[in-house]
Amino acid sequence: MNKDVTVIPVDNIIIVDGELLHFDFSPIKGHESVHALQWHSGSGAIEYEDVTQRLELTARNYEKHVQPYVKLWQAEKARLNAEEEAKEAEYNKVENVKSRKLARLNSALNAVKASSGASIKSSTGYTVNANTTAKQNVDGLITAMTSTGTDSVNFMTFDNTLVQLTLDQLKTIQLELISYGNNLYARKWELRNAIEACTTKEEVDAINITFSDVTA
Repeated sequence: MNKDVTVIPVDNIIIVDGELLHFDFSPIKGHESVHALQWHSGSGAIEYEDVTQRLELTARNYEKHVQPYVKLWQAEKARLNAEEEAKEAEYNKVENVKSRKLARLNSALNAVKASSGASIKSSTGYTVNANTTAKQNVDGLITAMTSTGTDSVNFMTFDNTLVQLTLDQLKTIQLELISYGNNLYARKWELRNAIEACTTKEEVDAINITFSDVTA
């Protein structure tokens, strides 16, 4: 015998011991005109749509009037639990876990390539920005200097220091940025291969996606 049961047929609600389930169900025979059923700590009542009617509930008529709704609630609870377990099992299938991990890997690489915090220590002695925009800027400066025969150009380092760089220095930085980009992709392939080789969810979860230690 449950301690608390509330049934509101018109709203498709059954509450058992504080847990509400909302689902389609038909009132049991003889309850077609019931407005609400209340059972709390061993007693209760059925309230009818006709407010002049009321049926008191006791332990003796619990099985007839209350227990059928508890069984409906239990069946729906079991169905929901089975549905949730099936969803969880599907979600945790190793192929689905791997697919999500690979998607995170792609996102992580794209984030590094776009990050304003990405930098490399250049052999020119300067720390320079190392995102996609920085590479494009360096390429543009080299093209402009080559076309105009300019000997040096202003260049903003990663720490926002304005310095003068020669064409050769810029070409060195360009090669280092290319190397850094290649190393990022090498790390991605390494991580991708590791993910694809996994045979369990735990193995996939154990792989740490990071590019923070990649250098030029």
